Amino acid sequence: MIQYLTPSPLLALALLALFTVSAWRQPRSAGLARFRHVLVALTFWAWLCCTPAITNTFVTAIEGPPRAADVPSTALRAANTTIVVLGSGEMWTPGRQAAPRLDENGWERLHEGVRLWRRTDGTLIFTGGPGGSDQPTLAGQMATVAHELGVPAAQVAVAVGSRTTYEDLVAAKPLITGNGPVWLVTSAVHMPRALAVARQLGIDARPYPVDYRQIRQVTWRAWIPDNAAADRMNAVLHECIGRLWYRWQGWAH
Repeated sequence: MIQYLTPSPLLALALLALFTVSAWRQPRSAGLARFRHVLVALTFWAWLCCTPAITNTFVTAIEGPPRAADVPSTALRAANTTIVVLGSGEMWTPGRQAAPRLDENGWERLHEGVRLWRRTDGTLIFTGGPGGSDQPTLAGQMATVAHELGVPAAQVAVAVGSRTTYEDLVAAKPLITGNGPVWLVTSAVHMPRALAVARQLGIDARPYPVDYRQIRQVTWRAWIPDNAAADRMNAVLHECIGRLWYRWQGWAH
């Protein structure tokens, strides 16, 4: 119920709809009526962004159907396995001081990465800046938690100083040693772009998507606009624009 009460973006949809109806009821010479077609387009876009069933379609197209990763059984545990976990969270304070803090996606990736390690053994590589080895980083925070969860320090490595997906994987590549399997752990909606970067860098990674954001069962309620749907659309736009930018820069296939 809370998602219907908070003011934005659902309020934006309501206001745009109100302005659109008002514009079409006014004479063509009226000021607002001159923008009636623009208002219709904006209202339609706001409706798309606020409707869970619509945004879920876009998210599902990127994430793909949820599936169990092809994880080896405990009988196939190998010390030369590498698990790369991409960090996610805030890096800076408003005053540009380094203050890394994992967000919900970062915690999900961390715990799923450790869970995968328990099944495969090997080395965990955590990525994420913003600072160097002498400053706090997302990678360092994840490594600390991994130690607390029982991962030996000798089986943890950190790739620090990176701020983007591309920089994460560039920093992680030198830490990948041996000829064992390499697993890439990140959010499902982020996986296509991350995997494209890994392959561009010559990292033969196996995807281990986590943190699925799609709605598993779409019901009639998913056609009622709410504020939460906009978060899915933000993720979709971020990944689509990011993928195009990375291809333009030659950072991804």
